[in-house]
Amino acid sequence: MTEVVLDVAARHQLESKESLNYNIQTVWGLVTGVDSPMLEVLRKLRGLRKLALTWRGSSVSEATRDILNLKILKSLILQLRHPSGEISDMSRLKSLSNLYLLRYLDMQSS
Repeated sequence: MTEVVLDVAARHQLESKESLNYNIQTVWGLVTGVDSPMLEVLRKLRGLRKLALTWRGSSVSEATRDILNLKILKSLILQLRHPSGEISDMSRLKSLSNLYLLRYLDMQSS
């Protein structure tokens, strides 16, 4: 799967639930930003163990705020497209054993 799109009906169902299926343990290739409905999904995947996320927002702290709620996360790959600010204290994720922080470099020719 390369892309997930949420329509209005799916978004309403997500907002009414406190958490989502605990059987979802891996989300790989999620691209999101500040106003993305996928943040609402991410907040509710409390059984997540592996996450690879590309953050398109400007504030790094906004990206990590929701990740810190994933208490049993073991592996995180966080790619930052337009990073600014400081990353949150990831040591709060006690079960995290693999952390990869990647920064997107825009290679424009002069």
